[in-house]
Amino acid sequence: MPIGTPAYYASPTVLLGATDISSVVSSATVTAGYDELEITAFGNTGHRMTKGLKTAEVSLSCFATYGVGSLEATLNDILGDGNTTVTISNDEVEWEITNMMLSSAPVINQTTGEISTIDVTLTGGEWTRTAL
Repeated sequence: MPIGTPAYYASPTVLLGATDISSVVSSATVTAGYDELEITAFGNTGHRMTKGLKTAEVSLSCFATYGVGSLEATLNDILGDGNTTVTISNDEVEWEITNMMLSSAPVINQTTGEISTIDVTLTGGEWTRTAL
């Protein structure tokens, strides 16, 4: 059974809460999974595992913007919150991760003569995937 055609998306939509940051995101990675729980019992000859709680990580590379309504202001608003919703979608699928935590962010990252970037990683939360 074929798994589909490889997709190229030049501009997926990225939301941090209700704020659309798509215009400053240069790359986004969503990693979704489950905690591993060991269920090995007497008599087993190897480790046995089952899934536990959902886990998620979202890594974003963004072009830095500063001032009112900027990326830096948005990151400041969610820093340490632990209740942030991240939504990343394209024409075919949407991933929504609720209750994410941004525990730290390099909010000032500047070098003379270069376009400034900010790389952040949000962790935790519960994810859902929706085919569009």
